[in-house]
Amino acid sequence: MEAHLNRAIVLSDLGRPGEAAEALAQAQELGRPDSTGFPAVVANRLANMHADLGRAYKEAGAYRAAAAQYHSALEIRPGFADLRLELARTLLDSGDPDGAGRELDEILRGRPDWLDAMLLRGLAAYLAGDLELAQSVWEGASERHPEEPRLETYRSMLARRVGEPS
Repeated sequence: MEAHLNRAIVLSDLGRPGEAAEALAQAQELGRPDSTGFPAVVANRLANMHADLGRAYKEAGAYRAAAAQYHSALEIRPGFADLRLELARTLLDSGDPDGAGRELDEILRGRPDWLDAMLLRGLAAYLAGDLELAQSVWEGASERHPEEPRLETYRSMLARRVGEPS
């Protein structure tokens, strides 16, 4: 927003009123409140601040507090898939593979080819004991990303678990 405002001032000083008006209109648009009640740049900053606090809590081993901060970030910006992935990792680290799976399913609805989300979704299923889903997700990842070396590790892990006596 500020960059567009500064651009409008410079363009006006250069005697380019049409371009200045366009830059000013862009600055005003970015300064309008969105569905959060905040201007987009402010809402983005708040969501990222919650995420930063979530990372600090996670680093300290406070997974519940970390997850709460990621949830707060996602209330402001539900479309920030990278933050949802961090939440899923935090939930996995805290021993909640089902919660992680729900978050990863949400990501994969919008970005079905995102390799990191696919790998983590398979791992969440594996840790939850749903070996069929884990296999299915990892096979899908392998079809889309055949060059991915981590898939061999996951397949070996799954093969060992399937081969264990009940």
